[in-house]
Amino acid sequence: MDGWLNLYKPRRMTSYQAVACIKKLVGKKTGHAGTLDPLAEGVLPVAIGQATRLIEYLSGTKTYLARARLGAMSDTYDAEGKIKLVDNAPDVSYNQFENVLSHFRGDIMQKPPAYSALKRGGRPLYELARAGEQVETEPRPITITRLDLLSFEPPDFEIDVECSRGTYIRSLVHDIGQGLGSGAYLTSLIRTKDGLFDVGKSIRLEELASIADIESRLLSLDWPLELASLTLADDEVGKVKNGLVPYSLAPRMPQSEDFLRLQDAAGRPVAIARRDASGCHIDKVIDCQL
Repeated sequence: MDGWLNLYKPRRMTSYQAVACIKKLVGKKTGHAGTLDPLAEGVLPVAIGQATRLIEYLSGTKTYLARARLGAMSDTYDAEGKIKLVDNAPDVSYNQFENVLSHFRGDIMQKPPAYSALKRGGRPLYELARAGEQVETEPRPITITRLDLLSFEPPDFEIDVECSRGTYIRSLVHDIGQGLGSGAYLTSLIRTKDGLFDVGKSIRLEELASIADIESRLLSLDWPLELASLTLADDEVGKVKNGLVPYSLAPRMPQSEDFLRLQDAAGRPVAIARRDASGCHIDKVIDCQL
């Protein structure tokens, strides 16, 4: 059993707990792409077996529906933290809101929240923050390809966000509040897409009571890989499975692709190839028959 589940993670459950429920049923190595906070719900791609080795090749583009509240701030940037009202918070007009949002579209730098799973000295930052230590995070480059204001009924608003891997919606909401001068914190979050995984086709944990339930909903090992493909000749398959690059492979790799999905004549994935400045390499062999 090697493949993916398009799981709907419920609110008030950690991503680790959700994956542990699947692992208990299948008895194989499991993992997930893109951690969701306990407050958040929605799409959580779960990798089973060999799929855990392919998590890094997912596109990373994610879409969220976020609700938030103006006029206050939270130390965790969401409703789970300590809420502090902002004194003399200004009234915000729709036009002002739209103007501030325009500054967060495109390629920007974002500081992750202090209460996050990022580590310092081997310890998650949220542990340090809860222990009262001063936590400063460094800005990181992210891309927000879509940021739409869906509703604005002060003090609450809802935004639709499409963004790159590593984006913190909590930080985005906090920064929007800072830009408006009124403060803001996240009240609810739903991830509606993660790469090819869509919330409309996601599965809830209560639907997965047995291995048979999982097998019937399992997506193929390479289904979510948005990579160009190249079909190997029969005599190339064995070499690639041993981590060797056939001489005939490099000239056939598209110059525009950094990674390429290598498959056999039946369309089954064999490996992921990588092109860099030093040439073509076998980045990862997929030791599985579908």
